[in-house]
Amino acid sequence: MRNCAVVFISAVLMALGFMTAGVAHADEAQAGLAAYGAKDYASAANHFTIACANGSATSCYRLGVQYFKGQGVALDRSQAIALYDKACTGGVPEGCVDLGNIYTWGDDVEEDLDRAAAQYKKAAILYERACNSGTMKGCFDLARTYDVGHGVTQNGALAAALYDKACTGGDSKACASLGAMYGGGDGVAQDRIRGAALYDKACTGGDAGGCFYLGGWYRGGMMYGFDKTMTPNKARAAVLLDKACTGGYEGACFGLGEMYENGEGIAQSYGTAIQYYQKALVIEPIHQGARKNLTNLTALLAKAR
Repeated sequence: MRNCAVVFISAVLMALGFMTAGVAHADEAQAGLAAYGAKDYASAANHFTIACANGSATSCYRLGVQYFKGQGVALDRSQAIALYDKACTGGVPEGCVDLGNIYTWGDDVEEDLDRAAAQYKKAAILYERACNSGTMKGCFDLARTYDVGHGVTQNGALAAALYDKACTGGDSKACASLGAMYGGGDGVAQDRIRGAALYDKACTGGDAGGCFYLGGWYRGGMMYGFDKTMTPNKARAAVLLDKACTGGYEGACFGLGEMYENGEGIAQSYGTAIQYYQKALVIEPIHQGARKNLTNLTALLAKAR
């Protein structure tokens, strides 16, 4: 009887130990997220390291990202790969996908397409599981795998259906991706009016890509697939491109700079054009168009003084 009591007490203590460890790694994971959001990358890495060691596969993935980028830790692609692998094994699809990308493109490792395919296949299985459980990001990521054919046979129609499911469920990026498919007639019958509506939904939902492409369509640029089914609206284009620029799309900043420089449907303003060209270069320092236009416009204004 006494032995049974000892076994029971030991089991309880063990269970409490697991619970305490679980709470501890959850706290460390949350602290890591908070530090990362505040751009305190060194602290974030410390918290993620502890959480990862205590079983948080998601923290292993996030720590892997930091090692891959050299954020708060010394850049170490080998360590990133090991952490992505641990995250993937722990059920984090992004870890599988990033491993697949690394082995596909041979980024700091010997290119290994067979191994990449295996990682993408594993990611697809995890995304499908997430999607079936009602996680819309899982549906979006699964749609992307079918869109490009990573780990699965490429299937545009299935990708569109999954994007649609995710979009209906509130994933703005999925709305933008589906809009692109309708705009180009990829996997669905081409319908640019529906594409525009989806871009609008994406933009309203906070996706800068939706704002960028819809702004391009309203501007009337052929590179964005504009045709006679849409009436150009430069003022609306300017509003949308400004949103996209704020959201980190250097092409939107550049396009808006052009519009202000040339008075394209809005009041001409060289000063505002310069500001947008500068914004484009902050986002993408090697943007040749923005650098060229900024140089030329600055020289023009200097000559006029």
